[in-house]
Amino acid sequence: MDVHVVQSGENLWKISNRYGVTIQSIIELNGLPSATSIVPGLALYIPNTLQPLRYYRIQAGDQIWKLAQRFIIDASSILAVNPGLDPNQLLIGQIIRIPSPIKFEISTLGFIVPSSASTVYSILDSVAGQLTYGAIVAYSFTRGRLRL
Repeated sequence: MDVHVVQSGENLWKISNRYGVTIQSIIELNGLPSATSIVPGLALYIPNTLQPLRYYRIQAGDQIWKLAQRFIIDASSILAVNPGLDPNQLLIGQIIRIPSPIKFEISTLGFIVPSSASTVYSILDSVAGQLTYGAIVAYSFTRGRLRL
């Protein structure tokens, strides 16, 4: 669930389009008496969107219907999460949001070479939130002859 702080000039229609949710879902979740009862500074709970959003940079030759086919979504869903987007005037380099039926998930693995405890702890603290797994890498060299 997201929290959105209402800015001057915003209304529930703009907010619902920004997050890709219905006005009614925002009203119900926040217990609002009507759609006109928001003021700047009001913090609104925003329900989770049914589909996560990905960002896409428009390239030469892109058209909304082609993007809809490519991302396996209907064109009206793309337009709904991009209020004000003119499907007939896409600009190269313009970034748009695309609802995705595919759940995004990534696993990450970090390696750390053992050294002093304070160094290891500070490194782990700084990257722990970005890692799914961690591995300790240890190696050593010994004197001896290589045998084949």
